[in-house]
Amino acid sequence: GGGALMAAGAAGKVALDVMLLMQSEVAEVFERDAPGRGRSSAMPQKRNPVLSIEVAASVPRINALVGVLLGAMVQAHERAAGEWQSEWESVSELLALTGGAVSRLRELIEGLEVDAVRMGANLDASGGFAMAETVVTALSGTLDPTEARSILDGICRDALEAHISLRRALIEHPRARQHLSEPQIDELLDPTNAIGLAPQLVDRTLAAYRAFSPSPVLPGKDREANLARRQSER
Repeated sequence: GGGALMAAGAAGKVALDVMLLMQSEVAEVFERDAPGRGRSSAMPQKRNPVLSIEVAASVPRINALVGVLLGAMVQAHERAAGEWQSEWESVSELLALTGGAVSRLRELIEGLEVDAVRMGANLDASGGFAMAETVVTALSGTLDPTEARSILDGICRDALEAHISLRRALIEHPRARQHLSEPQIDELLDPTNAIGLAPQLVDRTLAAYRAFSPSPVLPGKDREANLARRQSER
């Protein structure tokens, strides 16, 4: 039950993010387009997150079924009347729903389309303020961190009131320019330089998966061959 709950929670989190990112106002990622699936007849420009919806619909049911199993743990003697029987159908449905959610999630991820241009446009629409923390970190290299924070808070406040970008505000601010050149400002405000340890974390996760499953099932043309090899190894 606990494993199913964790798997469902992870799948539901991804599904929710995809649903939010597929909104017309955001439009940064999309499920794979397929004939007869996901297109809205009333709004042809819209693509519905069909797979994500199926995953999300499974999660509350899985949560409820885990609650049934946990409640059945308190039983009289070896086999209590009622509690024991309540587990039978719950376990079967729990496994079916969790397996279905994970299967849909895999299909979703393998076909996920990412619009990097749209992501950049959405970030640019913020005027660069989403990258303010990187500027604080850079200023803290030569200034007291508290002072660096105070300076940038003032710059952001003035820039928002004047309806100008953070880049322009930094370039025009004498105190900031004492510590940051224009190329440095451009580098700090570039979102592609702010991914942190994400690549290393992805590599670590993939390495752990490969260690757990020496013959992983790969997407695309290698999928069937890997499935057959895994079956032969059992």
